Amino acid sequence: MDNRFRNKNGDVSAYGFICGYIQERTIGKLRVKLYQEAGARFYQVIVFYNDLRIKWETLETLKSARAEYRSAIREHRPDRKAIQ
Repeated sequence: MDNRFRNKNGDVSAYGFICGYIQERTIGKLRVKLYQEAGARFYQVIVFYNDLRIKWETLETLKSARAEYRSAIREHRPDRKAIQ
């Protein structure tokens, strides 16, 4: 795979998003997607649980989109224990 499409940490690069790549993580029934629409200047983070969309965020910068992507994984993952 060409290194232009991924960063050293494995994330899809800005160039990769422009080329249509999607960053996606699945944990059990949870699926989180980060992508950029073709020709758009914004990024979208979508969270699915049991294939039902439970969250959809549109963000202007890749930095904020990555932060939201990681936050959604932490916040919604099924093995998250409630703080008591």
